[in-house]
Amino acid sequence: MLLTGAAFLLGLISQFVLLPLSLILFQPLGRRRPATALGSLLVVVVLVTGTTAGSGLAQETQSGLLLKDQFGNVDGPPRHRGQAVLLIYGKVEGMRRMKAWEERLRDKVPGALVVLRGLDAREAQGKKTETEVNERLQLNVPRDIAILVDWKGEFIRAYGLPDANVSTTILDAQGKSCHTASGPVTPEALEQVRRVLVRARETGTCP
Repeated sequence: MLLTGAAFLLGLISQFVLLPLSLILFQPLGRRRPATALGSLLVVVVLVTGTTAGSGLAQETQSGLLLKDQFGNVDGPPRHRGQAVLLIYGKVEGMRRMKAWEERLRDKVPGALVVLRGLDAREAQGKKTETEVNERLQLNVPRDIAILVDWKGEFIRAYGLPDANVSTTILDAQGKSCHTASGPVTPEALEQVRRVLVRARETGTCP
């Protein structure tokens, strides 16, 4: 993947930088006025800058999901590559269970835990605005807890999450889904999630 990306990037640089600069410097089509040459150089710089920035954004977007939380901050699995992530996802009526999952796992798993919390907001589409949903979350959720608002069910599609009030998913260091448990916290489900999470944190990959 990295080698393919590097090859594409080198091809773009050759096409948008080296070729135009060669035409400007060696002028095989005849001499041009300095102002025209300078304008061509500026166009090349703008194109390259835009292409590079767009390429970086596309790579980050394609590698995972970035959503806004109730405070307008952007976050998602791509921002935590290299770490195992606990993704707790649910509907409004499942938020108490989301909290229970997080608290129980923090008790069971030592050390710092990377947690992403997602809210399935598909049912609110057409009924509530983004501002209304964010204001409600700010009123009912402690300020140190960020909830990523998923208006289109993107987490569900990306990681094959069940259509449940709450689900808990382990993502390895590469962002791959290792294990998903849904429903209330039971001793068996909690132990299974704990074992997968510990393994993913130790090795960086799914067991």
